[in-house]
Amino acid sequence: VHSGIHDFGSSKNALNDFLAFTCNELDVDSFVEYFREVGYEDDFSLLYDDDRGRNEKDDETFLEDITRQQIREDVLFEIAVEAGSFRKFCRELEDIADFLFNTFVTLEPQVFDFRTPMMKVEIYC
Repeated sequence: VHSGIHDFGSSKNALNDFLAFTCNELDVDSFVEYFREVGYEDDFSLLYDDDRGRNEKDDETFLEDITRQQIREDVLFEIAVEAGSFRKFCRELEDIADFLFNTFVTLEPQVFDFRTPMMKVEIYC
């Protein structure tokens, strides 16, 4: 029986790569930069003041727009609105990443132990 799950405990970098959604990991300095990096690069109305991909919105305008438009398609938008500033948003993401990392480290020996079968497969020929 093989669990088939990656052992995150063997390499802190493997888990950090999995949790690479923090501002530091993405090396960004504003909401527009952050959301462009996580996959909203084509959403000009969200990120820019015009429709040609120029004139990035400042953080205040960005927050006002997602609040006014009630954009909630991603939990990251909710975290941004609740934080109210890019610095607080980044700290919140760091806290979430730390929590997830510690949770994986704590649960990994029990849940991902190769002796704990996750499924049993029988093959008939």
